[in-house]
Amino acid sequence: MNAPLNRDVLLGRCGQCAALAQRLWARLCGDPLLDVRSDRDFARATVQAQYGRNRARMELRVRELERVI
Repeated sequence: MNAPLNRDVLLGRCGQCAALAQRLWARLCGDPLLDVRSDRDFARATVQAQYGRNRARMELRVRELERVI
């Protein structure tokens, strides 16, 4: 379940923290578009941290999941 700690996993975890900070800022400012973007960034970073894949590959995967939803 835990991927080995490589560069992509570490970047994914940092991305999760950045997306959470962005989400809090969006809610403080009352900006719904920024809030949606932070949710998407958090999803991408979570998948990246979980599977240790690079950002470009995870962007494609999130876009595929968005099409299904």
